[in-house]
Amino acid sequence: TGQDWDMAKEVLPQFENNGPWPDGVGNPDVWWLHRSNSESFLDPILFAPWWAALREVREGRQDETALKVAAAMVQASITAGQVATDSPLHASTKALTELNGPFWLQLPPIEDSERLKGITAEIKGHENTLKENLEYAIGIQEGGVPGTEHAGIHDVQIHHRGEYANLGKVVPRQMPALLAGTTQKAVSEGSGRIDLAHWLTEDCQDLLARIMVNRVWQHHFGKGLVQTPGDFGKQGLAPSHPELLDYLASSFIDSGWSLKSLHRLIVLSATYQQGSDGTAEQLEADPENLLLAYMNRQRLDAESLRDSLLAVTGELDHTFGGPAFIDVATPRRTLYLRTVRSNLNTYATLFDGADPTSIISVRNKSTVAPQALFLMNNPLVLSTAAKIAKDADQAESPAAFLYRRLFMRAPTPSEVTLAEEALTSLGYPESKEAVTAFTQILLCSNEFFFVD
Repeated sequence: TGQDWDMAKEVLPQFENNGPWPDGVGNPDVWWLHRSNSESFLDPILFAPWWAALREVREGRQDETALKVAAAMVQASITAGQVATDSPLHASTKALTELNGPFWLQLPPIEDSERLKGITAEIKGHENTLKENLEYAIGIQEGGVPGTEHAGIHDVQIHHRGEYANLGKVVPRQMPALLAGTTQKAVSEGSGRIDLAHWLTEDCQDLLARIMVNRVWQHHFGKGLVQTPGDFGKQGLAPSHPELLDYLASSFIDSGWSLKSLHRLIVLSATYQQGSDGTAEQLEADPENLLLAYMNRQRLDAESLRDSLLAVTGELDHTFGGPAFIDVATPRRTLYLRTVRSNLNTYATLFDGADPTSIISVRNKSTVAPQALFLMNNPLVLSTAAKIAKDADQAESPAAFLYRRLFMRAPTPSEVTLAEEALTSLGYPESKEAVTAFTQILLCSNEFFFVD
């Protein structure tokens, strides 16, 4: 007829019927549905052009125009009456529903339809009765992927350039020969993880202890005793206080590798309890403060900043454990802010949070305009300012209240004067929004951002 048929529009809507029904241009009794059984098959001679064209298109030797030509040939054969009377065209459904057919659609035999409907209804019933918020955990186990050639614990082949399809020779489980030498005993039981732990804490424990101690020191002081925490080799820098590093490392080992004891030892030291206001002589003699004559002034990291915004309103939730959260306004510690490598959190990225796709030994410290825009416009900051201002408005001196709440100190006389002038210019006391605006100004100040 010269008309193009679209099976998706003309056949699928009638899928529950056996037919016949007309086509989209009004021709009667064109479409019907035959539910095949294992005995039915497609006439191999009649449909040979179709299968040949389909194979050519799949292998890239022809474009889809070849399918239209083949379909026309098959239609011409049908129109010419070249179909045996005992070979019903309805049986073509089976070939079209096999996995190697053009549509890859599996239909159940007609006798199984009612049973399938019952199973589907049963599944829906189970889905409706499932409990909400099911507790689950992601677990791992040694032994490779079950049911594959990698199942079990055994030595594996080298993956050249990390490619699983480019394999080399089998390598026994052991520590890297570059670090542990070539005379070490191969691992005979298990994956080798426990052997690695023993090797790190026994055979080379001095190095591991120094690395751990240096990372903890860096956390407290902003800089490590070794300022290349990811490189303790010849490419890295020498420690500024080698005797101190050795002392802390030996104390760490003697305490049974207790991080709590290590933290306590550091924060109770006179060095940690210094102020960050070095004298002019100290700044001139040691501008990088390598000799630790005073404490390094440190900017709050992403986690500490958000926790501080919640803490000053008394809303920070200190609950231990629990699920991670996504909404930055959730009043839980930022430790539990969800991190997904394929979908990085905007807040953490904005304030130099660690990149979860890389090994980060020292975080970047940037000062960019979007950080200021966050503090000026984000709902978390705005709500924090409003809540604090509500309390400050009831105080005898809003300025004194805000300085004590945000900076843990009383304001100086000059700061009180500046605060009062600022509040007046913002419309205080007539405008209740004036205290909120001034509170947000203090939240954006360096004193709130930095630890002195």
